Amino acid sequence: MNLVVDANIIIAAMVRDSTVRRTILTSSHKFICPDFILEETRKHLKLISRKNSLSIKENEQFLTTLFKYVKTVKLDVYRDKLPEAEETMRRIDLKDAPYLALALALGADGIWTEDRHFLRQEKVKVFKTEELLKG
Repeated sequence: MNLVVDANIIIAAMVRDSTVRRTILTSSHKFICPDFILEETRKHLKLISRKNSLSIKENEQFLTTLFKYVKTVKLDVYRDKLPEAEETMRRIDLKDAPYLALALALGADGIWTEDRHFLRQEKVKVFKTEELLKG
């Protein structure tokens, strides 16, 4: 399956050794995300370091490793789908429109997120971690 990964999934994988982390590192699914997530995550490395007790340098190295399993996609790839995604997400959470736009542009099988508000849109299937593991 091709899945767009929400930022909360990346942060969860960074914070602790968990099912989320193991899924990213060992699953046969293909994970994709907007390229801005990499820089957004870097901005939070200090906070992540406090939560997972690793140094910022160790977290930077882990982030690099993590993104060997999650492909980043530039805005140019999904820009044409942003208006549709923004219209859909306007009353839900507009800042999440890029994830929906990316899923629409690539014909992804769904979005992997723990944000419940994504369930309020009907354009793309939404997977929570528990559902993803059930197959």
